[in-house]
Amino acid sequence: MKGQYYYRFACFIVIASLFACSQPADYSLSPNIFVYTLQQQPGQLIDVRNRAEWNKEHLPNSLNLAFDNPEAFKRSINRLNRRKVYYLYCHDGISSEEALQYMQKAGFTQVYFLEGGLHHLRQEGYSVAGF
Repeated sequence: MKGQYYYRFACFIVIASLFACSQPADYSLSPNIFVYTLQQQPGQLIDVRNRAEWNKEHLPNSLNLAFDNPEAFKRSINRLNRRKVYYLYCHDGISSEEALQYMQKAGFTQVYFLEGGLHHLRQEGYSVAGF
């Protein structure tokens, strides 16, 4: 009886471990976590908004790889180092999340996006210019 209990318990642990390992990682970062992570693990900021939006304002030291044309975006990311860390942002987080998915499919493993975009960043008290 005791052996059966240990066997079931061991099976449960193995199944639970496999399930936990199969869960997708969370690549969305809230504004506070985004800022903190960028400070702790520097990487390249990428603004995926169109050029006009980027010209109006953008986070310092960010590249502009507009996602409004996914094919051009794919060509642009092919010139990037897949081993580096990238932080994507847009106005509201939607385009940057889609761009992240493109980058992951292209073999990038350390890509994160700003949840809620610049809009959410401002709501949390950060200024774009003073970032």
